[in-house]
Amino acid sequence: MRHAKSHGGAGAGISGLLTNYQAYQRWVRTLHKRSLYVDACLGMANMTDSGQDTKHRDVRPREVRKGEKLMKKTMDAVCSFLNPFTVETKDQLLILSSGGAASDDVAADVLKAEAVGEH
Repeated sequence: MRHAKSHGGAGAGISGLLTNYQAYQRWVRTLHKRSLYVDACLGMANMTDSGQDTKHRDVRPREVRKGEKLMKKTMDAVCSFLNPFTVETKDQLLILSSGGAASDDVAADVLKAEAVGEH
């Protein structure tokens, strides 16, 4: 898609498109056609890179495995947090990630945060 981008010069590039509405409309409405023409010309001249992987990077097997590994780590982290609905102690403010009770100063700040914000 490099050929579809604007080249440098006075009034070219994103700044030229943003300041000239007609140029922006012309660019948006003809971008897909210019891309098709350039691709067809490159194909007729055998200048396309046929050895290049046409799959998007995110669907390559290695990237899928990497994403699944990161998702498992995220799920493990979330599952290790304290579930606030299954705690026997209901009279203390607890920290979800550690399960420990918050200090009195922190609990007081959290409990009056709404009133302080409204004030």
